[in-house]
Amino acid sequence: MTTGSPTSSADKTEAFDVVASTTCQSLPAYPLSTDSATGAFVNTKAVICGGYPAITNCYTLSKSENTWKLSGNLITGRESAASVEINNKLVVFGGYNYGVYLESTEEFDADSGTATAGPNMPLPIGFHCAVKVNDTTVLIIGGSDGSKLSSSYFYNAELETFTAGPSLTLARSGHACSILATGTERLVVVTGGYNDGYLDSTEYMDLDQPTMWKTGL
Repeated sequence: MTTGSPTSSADKTEAFDVVASTTCQSLPAYPLSTDSATGAFVNTKAVICGGYPAITNCYTLSKSENTWKLSGNLITGRESAASVEINNKLVVFGGYNYGVYLESTEEFDADSGTATAGPNMPLPIGFHCAVKVNDTTVLIIGGSDGSKLSSSYFYNAELETFTAGPSLTLARSGHACSILATGTERLVVVTGGYNDGYLDSTEYMDLDQPTMWKTGL
């Protein structure tokens, strides 16, 4: 976990051990005080890009080096974007840039420090979330285009195409999403967010039956 609000602590980096349920606080501070950045683990490195106010910088952190390094820049400055790792690259979807919601996507290669433009999404969105459901498929969920959204889209990285998925039961932005494997099921879980007030609700979709969202767990 790195960056965030308030700005007085927006350069802190923490790692949480989900097995031991402990937090390590001996990691180096992020080079910028910012929030609304996006990132993922790529080739055993943490890759973080963008953030407020719509910056382009991308930084990497490896356990062996234990220091953040500027590895390159996005094509478009963006905050409140969503991203996942695909084929050893960070794929970034949408975001927000000085009052404009973005429909563009791009791939960032941390090894070469270069970004490549990808296909446009079906609509401009920010404050959404994205989760990788298999090696080549991403589910992009909710967000805002000025109004809160309940839409979802499956992105096929091989074909570079977007297909509409089921609508959330409740439109939300600024939420979190993840995969929950229960042994017999693989669920996409969406938690919290904002819709005329902060939300404490969750909803989930069974990836074996990806046609509807259900509330609670």
